[in-house]
Amino acid sequence: MLSNYIGGLHTMSKNELDKIKEFNENSNRDKSLRTRLDNISLSDEELTGITKYQSVKFLKEKGLPLLGPLGEAASIIIGWNDEMNDEMEKMKEKKLLLQYFEKTDEQTGTVDKLTNFVTDPYGFTIFNKILSILKDTPPDSDLADHLSTVLKNVVNSDEFELLFESQKYVLTQIEKLTPQALTIISDVNSWPLIKVNASTSYTKKVTSDYHEEFTKEYCMVKNIIDESKIKRVEHSIRELQKEGLLEAYDKDGPIECRLTSIGKEIYQYLKN
Repeated sequence: MLSNYIGGLHTMSKNELDKIKEFNENSNRDKSLRTRLDNISLSDEELTGITKYQSVKFLKEKGLPLLGPLGEAASIIIGWNDEMNDEMEKMKEKKLLLQYFEKTDEQTGTVDKLTNFVTDPYGFTIFNKILSILKDTPPDSDLADHLSTVLKNVVNSDEFELLFESQKYVLTQIEKLTPQALTIISDVNSWPLIKVNASTSYTKKVTSDYHEEFTKEYCMVKNIIDESKIKRVEHSIRELQKEGLLEAYDKDGPIECRLTSIGKEIYQYLKN
């Protein structure tokens, strides 16, 4: 299962696909959108004029009613898009909370803890930061799984005010990373030692490129053989190094890849 997370976006289960399919089939929004658009007649001249409007924002600012049938079409599309965005956000938030409850033991105590968390000013801020990170991702994203773990660990800390600044900082770092990079951080205990001719500093920190060898050994450990997935793993490893979360040291022979101090902070919120 973990190799699916690392090599690419998690493949949705049949149950998840059925739920989204049911949502689409039961929703009349897409049908009503087509019906409303079919009732609008656009001349050839008006259709050609569509290319003049580069964005939905421009159409809103210029006043849709002034554009006649074109404006009516744009208005309908904007309204439909807003409705679907609202539904999608609700679906993602629900999935996040369901995953959170699945990762906790006592349901009654869990609800009480979560209630205390979101009603606390500091907890409320952190909770909304988590939701904002989730907002720009697809509903089947692996990020939701990671964020539900973060939510569990933050709620269980019980010291919202004391840890507020550090939690906010860690969430800001998480927001910068891809779900694949987060998965690799959460799997730090599986990182292998590697052998590579490397240049080092006086502290034995590796200063030459070790990413390709680390990727090769790590993918062997995780049984990842698909070439495209291996390339994405290497990209994520380079991403971690670029963000100052990954470094490597010479252990008098093998090279050990480690999380930096900030990387370790992030790991504390990602570990199950």
